[in-house]
Amino acid sequence: MDDYLPSVAFDALQSIALVAGALALMCAAVPFVLPALVPLAFLFAHFRGKYLAATRDVKRFDGTTRSPVFAALGEVPRGLPTLRAYGAQPRFRAAFAGLAGRNLSWWAAFVACARWLGFRLDGVATLALAAEAALIAGLRHRVQPRLAGLALVHGEGEKRRNGRGEVGVRSLKRRPSFLSLAVNLAGAMQWAVRQTAEWEVSMTSVERALELTRLPREPPTRAEGGPPPPPGWPPHGGVEFEGVSAAYRPGLPLVLEEVSFSIPPGSTAGVVGRTGSGKSSLLLTLFRLIPVTSGVVRVGGVDAASLALDALRGAIAVIPQTPTLFSGTLRSNLDPIGAHDDAALWSALEAANMKAAVKRAGGLRAAVTEDAANFSVGERQLLCLARALVADAAVLALDEATANVDAGTDAAIGGALAAARKGGRTLIVIAHRLDTVLGCDQVLVLDDGRLVEAGPPRELTTRAGPFARLAAAAAAAGGGT
Repeated sequence: MDDYLPSVAFDALQSIALVAGALALMCAAVPFVLPALVPLAFLFAHFRGKYLAATRDVKRFDGTTRSPVFAALGEVPRGLPTLRAYGAQPRFRAAFAGLAGRNLSWWAAFVACARWLGFRLDGVATLALAAEAALIAGLRHRVQPRLAGLALVHGEGEKRRNGRGEVGVRSLKRRPSFLSLAVNLAGAMQWAVRQTAEWEVSMTSVERALELTRLPREPPTRAEGGPPPPPGWPPHGGVEFEGVSAAYRPGLPLVLEEVSFSIPPGSTAGVVGRTGSGKSSLLLTLFRLIPVTSGVVRVGGVDAASLALDALRGAIAVIPQTPTLFSGTLRSNLDPIGAHDDAALWSALEAANMKAAVKRAGGLRAAVTEDAANFSVGERQLLCLARALVADAAVLALDEATANVDAGTDAAIGGALAAARKGGRTLIVIAHRLDTVLGCDQVLVLDDGRLVEAGPPRELTTRAGPFARLAAAAAAAGGGT
């Protein structure tokens, strides 16, 4: 929520109360001046309406252009070593300057709108005071001079003569001055108009928050009434796609189109293809992170759409391409819900070849700093692997988990996956290096969201098909896809 909103709302309510009190006092003191305030209120409302019509959209654009600035401020520091290594600082500096300039231009427009309103309200208030002064002059025979004073004397004195015949003031009886009341009322009305307009404009922050509440919700978990899985599910980790098509949201092109394959329980499937072929979208569909427009996804022989969301995702563990750890302790990262004892965590760390490194760091209670900066990229990837092994899921998915690690870490991940496969898990490996999938039971080749080839890797290399062409391109490039 915008921090500016509460203070503006308080000022607006306070100024409205002041105007109401001043009007009530004027009704009691000098009610004949109230008709002069009618055009004042009309003009204030007129300018307020014009101001709001423009400023609402300006404030919206200010909010939407500010988000990319904050995103850049958060992303660029994490990639500074890469930017400096490739000498890309000028390009990113120019990109950030463009984002900041775009946001500042909308902020300048917002300030200009406020100045436009302030200038006109000041002019209207000045004219209103002049009209009120003229009205007093015209009705001077009905208004006592002391009530029409210029707020320099706020009451009348009781006169008496001294021995020399001089007139003095013995005491003052405090009475409201009309013009001071009019000045205060005009100023209060002007401030009320400004603050109520600012209040309404600042409500765009609430509007953006409410938009988030209207986004489509994910399917329910078991605690929210979602259907529980069958008893003993999953008996195995078999995965089956039957005519699956998917899109990131309605109206967008399909990222998967009529994809069908079957991964037997306890086997390993490699998924390869060029960038944008739909490899990561395949995993997103498996996790029900994007909607399936047609077809059926089965996990352990059960339709994934018929399962509570937490039950489905609890049966699948993923090792992402970019390792993600959270500030806290190693234990909280390996077992966020605290469902396993220390022995299970150490067993997973040993399987991931991270036991010695964790002991050096201080054990399971060792601190993990922001973005896990106190661990190397390879160690973060191995910790993510250990976290997946701790979950003891029936299906283990790797989204190019070896893309950003060295050969030693790649070998450690490969050894841990071999051990996981012997434990009966089903592995889905999205490969960055083709040699990673050569030991898989089958390879799925995707192109533009379609499954164009499937089969054992050694068999596919003998065909003049897409996999053979990828292998030839990888060999020419030195091992990558």
